[in-house]
Amino acid sequence: MSASLPAYSEVESTFEAFIGQLTRIQDAAQQQLEEFQQARAKRDNIKTSKTTAETQKKITLDVGGTIFRTTSETLLSHKDTFFSAMLSADWQPDPDTGAYF
Repeated sequence: MSASLPAYSEVESTFEAFIGQLTRIQDAAQQQLEEFQQARAKRDNIKTSKTTAETQKKITLDVGGTIFRTTSETLLSHKDTFFSAMLSADWQPDPDTGAYF
């Protein structure tokens, strides 16, 4: 007993339906990619704007009674330093004087 093969028109119809599904999946994936890229660009733009504003901020350091004034840009010019840690969100300046220490 042999199984009969589907007619050419059935195979063609199934193949076209499959291609249609793949095209819809590809279109949906492309749309999601574009939305992701737009969201990332928006986030990066906000992050860059915030970073630029933060790095131009004036910083006052009171070291043993001697006052030093600089910008956060200068203090952040080298990564992974004491000052980059100090200027992270974990440390905040004195609310009365604006000094970090």
